[in-house]
Amino acid sequence: MDRPAWGRVALYLVVTFAADWVLAYAAYAAGIRWGTPRSVALGTVYMLIPGLVAAAFAAARRESIATALGLRPEFNAAVPLAIIFGAALCVGASALTLLMPGVQYAPDASGVLDKAAATLTPEQLQKLRDNFQKTSPPVMYLFGLLQAVTAGATVNAIVSMGEEAGWRGWLGKELAPLGFWKQSLFVGVVWGLWHAPLVLQGHNYPDHPELGVGLMVVFTVLLSPPLAWLRRESGTTWAPALAHGVINGGAGLSLLLVRGGDDLVIGLPGLPGMLCLVAANVLIYRHGDKLSGRT
Repeated sequence: MDRPAWGRVALYLVVTFAADWVLAYAAYAAGIRWGTPRSVALGTVYMLIPGLVAAAFAAARRESIATALGLRPEFNAAVPLAIIFGAALCVGASALTLLMPGVQYAPDASGVLDKAAATLTPEQLQKLRDNFQKTSPPVMYLFGLLQAVTAGATVNAIVSMGEEAGWRGWLGKELAPLGFWKQSLFVGVVWGLWHAPLVLQGHNYPDHPELGVGLMVVFTVLLSPPLAWLRRESGTTWAPALAHGVINGGAGLSLLLVRGGDDLVIGLPGLPGMLCLVAANVLIYRHGDKLSGRT
């Protein structure tokens, strides 16, 4: 039985982690804080590095980069399913958020306004309030979901490809001898730890940055199998990149219509999203072959 080339895998992880963690430290030392406009550029470069390192590793072995990273576009049932999965995950997390303790439905967006008051100037807060008065938050939620799908299938997918080409593309191929579930678990753990410098600065869990590092690992371990399944069934990393792009675009929608709670029980990275992902994993485990037409 073939085994992964662990030396090559370890070197890839060392180079990728070192490049991104040094970048995050340098940005922090330069005064760039997560959640500020300049952090958007930081996050974009951070996401691209796993794929760029993977491309360099493939080139060093004189392999086709497109083949090694799964970049060749394919169109089959798994491609639109990727977009549907991303959108369904955002909506499901929003629905379950309303059932969490200490969370109330707030169709007037009062929860968003309360949180925004801590970071916006009075003029910016008033402008945000005026926008909500012009368009009701429930309608804005629908527009936001449409925007997440549109962006996820275009610009977000391109940026997300940096991660997917590395994790589901090159690394997934290297770890294929482990089998689907072990491969997904390994990738999920390293993928979550890779986020650590950003999580400690407030990414996804601003109320619990230290605890958030562990929670991010749980989240990525749960998200890894669905994305790996899309990669396997589509034959291309563009499918998980599409799902990843929609998820990134719609992750904040859960906050729009609620008040109360914290980042542990609100939204996609919190308990609601994790419960949705547990359901997705059970579905893949029990019916993944039927969904793909395998017997």
